Amino acid sequence: MKEIIAPNKKTILAKIEVLKNKIEKIINDIDEARSQTTEDDDSLVKGLMDKRDLLTNKLTDLRRALPRLEQSSQQLKSFIIEHKEKGFKKNISIVEPAFTDPGKGLISSKSPLAKALDNKKAGDIIEVETPSGSQVFKVLSD
Repeated sequence: MKEIIAPNKKTILAKIEVLKNKIEKIINDIDEARSQTTEDDDSLVKGLMDKRDLLTNKLTDLRRALPRLEQSSQQLKSFIIEHKEKGFKKNISIVEPAFTDPGKGLISSKSPLAKALDNKKAGDIIEVETPSGSQVFKVLSD
């Protein structure tokens, strides 16, 4: 299994600041929207509140990850997998939920794929239930 270094403290702190600024802006937008809408038509306010809640959850995840990062030099598991039916290959790194970025191959340690890869080695076949149905992968390297 390849080991790569997790995001550093400086990166996490920068992400925390960006999220705090976004949340503050959304709170201001909520106040403005409330002054311009009626109780019958508060879909804009509800949408902004949902966005605020999502960002607040991300902020909480990052804040929780920070002490773990400071306590240890976290390392991530990394795999190369091949989709058995479609034949494409993917580089996958398993990360703390706060650091997920599927476009970069960084998947949450709580995801079904990460759980299926637990204790797997090159040559193993895994089956993962996804919203689009069951997917079968072969582990090419661990």
